[in-house]
Amino acid sequence: MKNSRSHYTFFLRKMIIMNKKYITALLLFLFVSCIRLYAMNQCHVVWVYPDNLNREQEMEKLDSCLRSSGLVSQSLLLDFSTQRITIGQLTDSLHSFLEHQAHQQSEGIILCSIGDCSYVAMQEAQNNNKIKMLITLSGVFLPGDDYVYNKYSLLENKRTQDSCTVSLKKMDKLKDIFNMIQRIREGKADVKSTPKDPFVLGCWMFLSSNLGKSVVRFDTRQVLPRLHCPCFAIYSEKDVSWDFLSHQEFLQKQLNRTPVLYETLGPMQYSGKLLHPKNLNILFKRIMNLLKMSSDD
Repeated sequence: MKNSRSHYTFFLRKMIIMNKKYITALLLFLFVSCIRLYAMNQCHVVWVYPDNLNREQEMEKLDSCLRSSGLVSQSLLLDFSTQRITIGQLTDSLHSFLEHQAHQQSEGIILCSIGDCSYVAMQEAQNNNKIKMLITLSGVFLPGDDYVYNKYSLLENKRTQDSCTVSLKKMDKLKDIFNMIQRIREGKADVKSTPKDPFVLGCWMFLSSNLGKSVVRFDTRQVLPRLHCPCFAIYSEKDVSWDFLSHQEFLQKQLNRTPVLYETLGPMQYSGKLLHPKNLNILFKRIMNLLKMSSDD
């Protein structure tokens, strides 16, 4: 009798443990389903990318991950090669696309930008209440003058391959570029006479254009605190070739002072490549969690 009771107790405990596992699995399934249902009913994805895109693979993989969860996806190509255009005009193009061509049945937009398009996406996100989240891949967050100077400084270091040594010739070039940027920031009509050095000439041509001037004058210190949606900045293993850490740290510093929810993810935080399915699934969960936290507020 005693033996049969112990068998019965053991069987009962085993059934309870098995039921707990089934209930846990069921609750987890319902939780993920609710998040996906929330995303499907509330938002759709709009990608904004430049004509000189070099992150096609990351964009396609991330987009595929989002679409597999039921999100509708659209994309807009912005022509940065036409240097007569400005950041403001590119933002107007994005706004028009979102108003007239984007999926009209959704209640919100997850705006995803790549590289230099971050400025355009930020500008739109600060004024458009339909944007529920801003995701950037290889995002640019430094103020325009710092970004342009750092970009040309890095290019010169790579070109001369002497980034660890002091070159007077290189310092003279960077000083010329710095002075040109300062003149534009101060609202001067020109950037002085045409330089003779081919490298400085290339910078001069960019800074003389409408696009170059609008980039230099774009002040993210004014724009970032005005964001009303959460921001998720993602950097992949390809971003280690430029000063992405400056942009990541600047974003954190600016948004720490505001109620804006944000998260950053750098290449050193991956347990492998960004494109690995495991990392993409984790990334999706973090995106949905940030979106949910924002809606709860």
